Amino acid sequence: MTTPEWPMATGGPMPTGRTWFAHELVRAHARDAGDALALVTDGERLTWRDLDARCDAVAALVREAGVGRGERVAVVVDRVADAAPMLLGVLRAGAVAAPIAGSLRERERRAAIEVVAPALTILASSLAGRTAPVPAPAHGGAEPATDPESPAIIVMTSGTTG
Repeated sequence: MTTPEWPMATGGPMPTGRTWFAHELVRAHARDAGDALALVTDGERLTWRDLDARCDAVAALVREAGVGRGERVAVVVDRVADAAPMLLGVLRAGAVAAPIAGSLRERERRAAIEVVAPALTILASSLAGRTAPVPAPAHGGAEPATDPESPAIIVMTSGTTG
């Protein structure tokens, strides 16, 4: 996977002819408009460069844990400021993200994790003290190929109907 090659900062049209993945778009924004705001929430302001660096930190954590392409990673989060880089970082590592609300009661959280059957479960606190840039993946620095036909995110609902 390569980083998209159009100047996003100019607002030009996105080239057609290929599938664009969310983690690639974050990388392109970081390259072209790194100091622009990407996320404002919970009193925190992240630039595109900050968001991209946090995505890299998560991707490195996932790779270091030995999680392979297409394997599931449970992502336990409460805040949007944590959720965005965690989910995108899992995708950047080539894994499948399964967000789980940290606000769930312990029993519910364990049940959700059991259903997901992840190769790895990460919490926002797992990233404390990690900074980017982080080591590049062992396969030459390129991001894992992402198959547009493969799952990216598993979303669990409350089970209501109607």
